[in-house]
Amino acid sequence: MAQSTLQRLKELTTQLEVSEHSESLLALRLKTVLDAVGAAVWDWEIGSDILRWDSKMVKLFDYEDTRFKTDDEGWFLLKYKHFISRVHPEDRRRVQDKIDACLSDNIPYRITYRVIDKDGNEHLVIQASGDVHSTTSKPERLVGVCIALETGAFNV
Repeated sequence: MAQSTLQRLKELTTQLEVSEHSESLLALRLKTVLDAVGAAVWDWEIGSDILRWDSKMVKLFDYEDTRFKTDDEGWFLLKYKHFISRVHPEDRRRVQDKIDACLSDNIPYRITYRVIDKDGNEHLVIQASGDVHSTTSKPERLVGVCIALETGAFNV
């Protein structure tokens, strides 16, 4: 019996090693794709209002990366107000309406909007995409990517 338990433990260890290798390979592939398309990644914990941005998001929204704390994985920690304050004032209501619909109807978040810089000038145009994630009936997270578009690619 001890031999079969030891054998099963070896099998489980091998499965875990394969799983960790696959996860690492998947993360590498995802990073390659994100870098290739110039995508910035964001993750919003809705209940606690914690936004996690990668360094590309911080740059897209014209923030200094020294302004925000980071977590143990290197994600910049912001609040929703930091995001919405850099959305062009003429686009804020539309962006908020899209987020509200996404959260209430569990639909994908897909939108194009303008971003302003720290001085309030139009900075660039963003194509944003995200999806709701939840383990309950209430939305817990909205996770997605942003890609900068050419300024002329946007019509209000």
